[in-house]
Amino acid sequence: MFELAMRYLLDGRGLGKSYNHVLNLFYDMRNGVSFPVSFQHHFGISVREYENEFYDRMRIYLGK
Repeated sequence: MFELAMRYLLDGRGLGKSYNHVLNLFYDMRNGVSFPVSFQHHFGISVREYENEFYDRMRIYLGK
């Protein structure tokens, strides 16, 4: 599941973000920013939204 979740975040057919977005999320956390705040900032959706819509997003992403 982790691989699929990351692939979706980084793939142009998903959210189309880059590895730099992932790195910056971890840099933020190292500097005391909470994961949810950093995730929202770098990926443009909230953790709650991503969790709640995960299976629908993956069905669309995988073309099923």
